[in-house]
Amino acid sequence: MKIELNARWIKGDSEIHLFRKMSDVLKITYDTLFIQETHQRRISYHSETINRAASRELSDLWIIAYSPRQKRIRTPFLQAKYHRKNILPDGIFKGDYFQYELLSQRPELLDGGTLNFPINVLSKSCCDSVGSYGIFYIDDYDSINFAYCSASQLTLTDKPTTYGQFSVNLSFPTVQQSVSECCFFRCSEFNYTYDIDIFTDHLLQLNIGEELCHNSEGLLFLKNFITRNFNTVDLTQLVNLINNLRDRNNNGDG
Repeated sequence: MKIELNARWIKGDSEIHLFRKMSDVLKITYDTLFIQETHQRRISYHSETINRAASRELSDLWIIAYSPRQKRIRTPFLQAKYHRKNILPDGIFKGDYFQYELLSQRPELLDGGTLNFPINVLSKSCCDSVGSYGIFYIDDYDSINFAYCSASQLTLTDKPTTYGQFSVNLSFPTVQQSVSECCFFRCSEFNYTYDIDIFTDHLLQLNIGEELCHNSEGLLFLKNFITRNFNTVDLTQLVNLINNLRDRNNNGDG
């Protein structure tokens, strides 16, 4: 993944250019990934920090990683940032507090936005990594790399007191990378990495995002979203998997 992204990267790229190029590489290279751009698709939620409604984009990318063989689907919402220098060794980057609050606290939405996301699209998940960050940065080899972290694993130093005060420092955890079980269903969850190839491996191994096979409502939303917006012939494998999982859940086997 790192080689392919750097072959497309140019010095003037913004974070939007980079996450679109990464998305293109992932979709072209791996046929079990479906990616929808959600950049500037704003939703609203109630901020507990300042006790008022806040409006933010849900994420930059909505990634659907799936395995027909394993009968599993994982769906992270990934917010992308461009650090423009090496994020190591301290793992600190600047972010928007309310975006962080949304993805780390995962409240119910007040409004699902133009894509009509269910109000529990974040809150229903048993896996924190449904809300995640990806930080593009320049590594020691003067190459673009990518640091990934579940939003809940990030640390911030100060909370804002007003809606207009939103820029904060966020930092990666200091513990070792690991895969853990996160819930009753024993869903696997990958914490963080500073390496884009390791991120890609865990994405494909279905260790990141909500384990959608347990969520019948989420499966129906995803099917309806695909049916409304895409040629389902191109996504036959994914649509068939969604139908199989919904049938299994309706029969009480999920």
